[in-house]
Amino acid sequence: MFNVVVYIIIFLSCGLCGFLISMKYNSRVDCLNDLTESLRLLNNEIMYRRDPLPETFERISAYKSNSSSAFFLRLTEVLRENKTFLFMDSWKTAVDDCYKNSSLKPYDIEIINDIGIELGKSDVEGQNNMFLRIFKRLEECTLDAVHEKNTKGKMYKSMGITIGAVIVIILI
Repeated sequence: MFNVVVYIIIFLSCGLCGFLISMKYNSRVDCLNDLTESLRLLNNEIMYRRDPLPETFERISAYKSNSSSAFFLRLTEVLRENKTFLFMDSWKTAVDDCYKNSSLKPYDIEIINDIGIELGKSDVEGQNNMFLRIFKRLEECTLDAVHEKNTKGKMYKSMGITIGAVIVIILI
């Protein structure tokens, strides 16, 4: 009886490890989708409301509770407390604070940093064109993330269960 309980625990532990590793890939897809949605809101706010950026960022952070809203809230805080008046530095600080330990890849974070470099340097039409380029790049990253989720995520789930089953079979 004791052996059966140990076998079940081993099998479930290995399966759980596989599922936990695969969650990293789900998290990247969710994070990129949240970011794209929030940037679309930002683009619309810039195009139609034309409020100061800190107010716009604060309003966007209040729409939903996800990783991108935490980013915009942190950006608002950094802009209000930052005495250097360099928007790009404030943006980079908020990106580092919010996305450094996330499941995003360095290329994804580079795209987010590029937004901070270009945002506010042209008229509304130029901003819209910049957002269109960013959306295209984010769409490519999201497709890559979905592909990884479907291949590597599924592989890790299967591997965890398989390894658990193999260990149990060897012990029997």
